Order: sequence, then C-alpha cells, then structure tokens
Amino acid sequence: VRTSSSPTFQAVAYSHAQSQSSTINLTTNVVTTIDAFPIATFRSAEYNIQLNQGSKFTTVKTIVVHNDSDSGICEYGKIELGGSINYTLTSDVIDSNCALRITVPDGDINNVTVRIYKTMINI
Repeated sequence: VRTSSSPTFQAVAYSHAQSQSSTINLTTNVVTTIDAFPIATFRSAEYNIQLNQGSKFTTVKTIVVHNDSDSGICEYGKIELGGSINYTLTSDVIDSNCALRITVPDGDINNVTVRIYKTMINI
C-alpha cells in the first residue's frame, strides 16, 4: 500500500484492560467456579489456564464473552504432556458476574491444580 500522506494509528489504551492470576486446588467432582468478572465493567476475558495432575500437565487458552444475560466460551491452543487431564470448562452469567467454571469427573479428580492468568477488556 502506498500513500502520500502520513497514516495515523490508534493505540490500545492499557487502562481499558486488566490482568490477574490465581490458583485453585480441586478436590471434589462439582462444578467449580475458577474465576468471575463483573459484567457491568468487562465484556470479555482471555485466560491462560494451566492444569496439573501428578505428572500430567495441560495448558489451554480460553476466551469468554457475555452479552449481559448469556456467555460464550472458546478453547484453543491446547497442549498436553504426560497424558490427558479429563475436564470440562463452561461459562455462565450469574447475578452480576460472568463465571468461568470447571468440572473434573470423580475418577479423575485426584489432586488437580488449576492456575489461571487472565486479561479482561472493559466494555
């Protein structure tokens, strides 16, 4: 592309995004909320999720978005070492938050640790 004028680009304002991390140890086969963010402030979040279970390690990128009443989730970029960790990720809008949840079946629950790093984007 050629132009005789100087193009200008808008930058992303870092004040419109926020990053956080946390660790959760799963002990029972129940739907467990591993994170939630306020729907009045943030529209979406991207998670880098790391699961550890003994010598099994999984990392997966996950995006969650909501429209104030429903939410959607997409997993991508999954890498597993040492075998598969059986889990299911879901998202829900609950009260005034968008929640990221995980379920690990009973037979596979032995000492699963979940670590997340998230970046949220303002509405």
